[in-house]
Amino acid sequence: MDHVSAERTYQHLASDEMSTDVLFAHQMAYLRTFASPRVARLLAHTGHIEHTPTKRATDTGLLLYELVHHGLDSPRGEQAVTAINRMHGRWKIRNDDSLWVLGTFVVPTVRFLDRFAWRRVTAEEREAISAWYAALGERMGLHDVPATYADVEDVVDGYETRELEQTAEGDRLLAASLPASAAMLPSPLRRWSRPLFGVLVDEPARTALALPTPNVGLTAAVTTGMSARSILQRVRPGPGFVSGGAYGPYPDGYELADLGVGDQAVLRPGDQARATS
Repeated sequence: MDHVSAERTYQHLASDEMSTDVLFAHQMAYLRTFASPRVARLLAHTGHIEHTPTKRATDTGLLLYELVHHGLDSPRGEQAVTAINRMHGRWKIRNDDSLWVLGTFVVPTVRFLDRFAWRRVTAEEREAISAWYAALGERMGLHDVPATYADVEDVVDGYETRELEQTAEGDRLLAASLPASAAMLPSPLRRWSRPLFGVLVDEPARTALALPTPNVGLTAAVTTGMSARSILQRVRPGPGFVSGGAYGPYPDGYELADLGVGDQAVLRPGDQARATS
């Protein structure tokens, strides 16, 4: 599937038909990245998530939605890719780590939608999501980027079997990020975010993040509640993404230049080598 056709399909899914479900799935994918020791080590050493967790999570989401909303080949999309590459280019990041992080927005996201959205993702939509992220990966300078859902699934599942485990860095990142992620939940449920996320994040990431293993009753309750919320959102959709709009740390709106970490690293000399080894 060419990336232009894939983009139209993905845009409709992420911006219209399943917008809230996709947003929730992306947030769980963001937390999942803390389950990789190398990725968590780098994120912890940069200091941004622990010092400004809401901004870091918001910026990640906004950059992604700028790309989805405007398109990879649009001027705004090209600016967003440049911003992403500028941030990542400061570090020596292994290709397999980058492929896995990219893949978390494909495979765990599709599985999340199949579990909790008002309908399952179709085979065509799976391939569209895979093709779109493959096109993004190529623009990020990654190599051996899988283009089909089956190939992305092999990459993600293989990496997670080999690599995921609990670390002190991952624990700190999750603890810092939970309040911002819990803001997506209804306010009475936010104090229970850890056990609830234990349902929403599947294995082996759940164990690597030290999230509690849910019992059958909680799993059934969360699944029913998420499905009901999805159906309600289908009937009464929210406002959707507004490029440059007011989000989190940007009450007056944002410019692309506001997003990301720029040169404000919280690293000491020598930390880069330790973070990527």
